Amino acid sequence: MTKKELLQNSLDEFMRIQKYLRLIQDKDSDIYKEIKQRYNELKVILNSISDFDLSVFAELDEIKE
Repeated sequence: MTKKELLQNSLDEFMRIQKYLRLIQDKDSDIYKEIKQRYNELKVILNSISDFDLSVFAELDEIKE
């Protein structure tokens, strides 16, 4: 997988994960915690491989936790 493909796949998944986190009302549930863990992993991946301005990424991050 190329860096560009990894970036695109990670960004797509990050956007889906954010949507799921917003839909889960119980922030203490096991499912929320699992999805939140993946959200944090994707943030690290995107921050480490992205060549674009990180302020753009900050705008995409709707959860901001």
